[in-house]
Amino acid sequence: MKTAARIWLIAALTECLIYAFIFKGIEAIPIVAIIALVGGFPGMLALAFGIELIHMIWEEGNKKWQAIFLLTLFASNGTLCLFLLLISADFSHLDLPYFLVVNVAALTGFFCSLSSIRKHYFSPEPEPTDVTHQSPYQFNQDYDKN
Repeated sequence: MKTAARIWLIAALTECLIYAFIFKGIEAIPIVAIIALVGGFPGMLALAFGIELIHMIWEEGNKKWQAIFLLTLFASNGTLCLFLLLISADFSHLDLPYFLVVNVAALTGFFCSLSSIRKHYFSPEPEPTDVTHQSPYQFNQDYDKN
């Protein structure tokens, strides 16, 4: 969940910066930030549950990386489609490159979070150690000599 939230926040920040560059002004950043954070929340939840599902299904390897990569793009594009359907936007007359901006933002979030993804989903699990003889909570076996 923490990794998906990190990807989501980086993507929302990137989206704000791209739209500020497109609109040539910093005035658009608060509005775009609210829309990106609130509108992208369902995508973040889908990404979080999807990454956990992928982690349970696949072991280490390229298929797992590819699945997480494609899930990131699917979650961002799906969330944008839901948002555009919610505001009744006509997909044939979109003036701004919404899908391009969302994909660039999602990929930026993905690539900035590679270390977090690698740490949480690709690092080997620690092997259990036998602590029966090393426990600081062992009881002393002092027998009563009365």
